[in-house]
Amino acid sequence: RKSSHKGVITILKDKFGESSIFKETIPTSSVFEEVELLKAASVFSHAARSKGAMAFRSVASEIISIFDSLEK
Repeated sequence: RKSSHKGVITILKDKFGESSIFKETIPTSSVFEEVELLKAASVFSHAARSKGAMAFRSVASEIISIFDSLEK
């Protein structure tokens, strides 16, 4: 992850508290650029096993877990 991204994450954690920030992050990846250049439908159809696609799945799982905990 770029150092500027780390700085933004630190600022967000300081401002909102660590528990208000997603634990998972989505790294920068050349795969995202490829998807855009190739006009592929998504990173999942172009490179389903890439680190970027796996990171999106992890964030989605975290979001689902948050909503699941709210329903209980």
